[in-house]
Amino acid sequence: MAREGALWMGDLADYMDENFIIAAFRALGEENVQNVKVMKNRYTGHPAGYCFVNFSSDQAALTAMHKLNGKVIPHSQPPVRFKLNHSSTRGNNTDKEYSLWVGDLTPDVDDFALYKTFGSRYNSIKTAKVIYDPNGQSKGFAFVRFYSEDEYKDALTHMNGFKGLGQKPLKVSYAVPKKQHYPGMNNMGGDYSQYYEQYWNNYAAWQNYGTYYDPYASSYGDYGSGLEGGNGDSKDSSKEDFEPVDW
Repeated sequence: MAREGALWMGDLADYMDENFIIAAFRALGEENVQNVKVMKNRYTGHPAGYCFVNFSSDQAALTAMHKLNGKVIPHSQPPVRFKLNHSSTRGNNTDKEYSLWVGDLTPDVDDFALYKTFGSRYNSIKTAKVIYDPNGQSKGFAFVRFYSEDEYKDALTHMNGFKGLGQKPLKVSYAVPKKQHYPGMNNMGGDYSQYYEQYWNNYAAWQNYGTYYDPYASSYGDYGSGLEGGNGDSKDSSKEDFEPVDW
């Protein structure tokens, strides 16, 4: 059920109670947290590993999500990263969404910077997600979701080559689902499910991002230039560039 001004937070350790979570948000400057509800297993009474964090407004919740997602939770031992999701998106698939791939991101670009850059130009931004490797290093690309097809199409044109986010001009394309077949993919092979399957259970609203490839990867045949919408001047990349999104 959708909630106004709430975030879902996952991968909680058992010691992370309501007071700990509120303190963690406030330690990072988020003062708009109203309350936290840690969910429990109905049979055992033990923490279920996730909670809902309620904010003063929906915009405050979205801002906190993009600002903190992927960052280390203060005082977590061993260190655990925030896994946040706008709870009003969970279980609601009635609105069609449009996903944009954004590449050539420098390491200083995080979710919040990406969200602010696109959100200041387009009103229908739902989420913005920079993709990181297991060590917390940016892979140099991200996904931005739109509610409006018109704004999505406008961004495809006008944000390509945009300067002002990070140290390099942006490279923009539509996001390419891995199950679609494109020229040059005949010999791709490989089962990459282990990279993203673990995230589907606890991070459901982001799961569609786990089915996208980097559209500019070119290590398998002429994949980069063969894609519809590709520009043919793909960088020389490795298998790492081609794997599904994992976070």
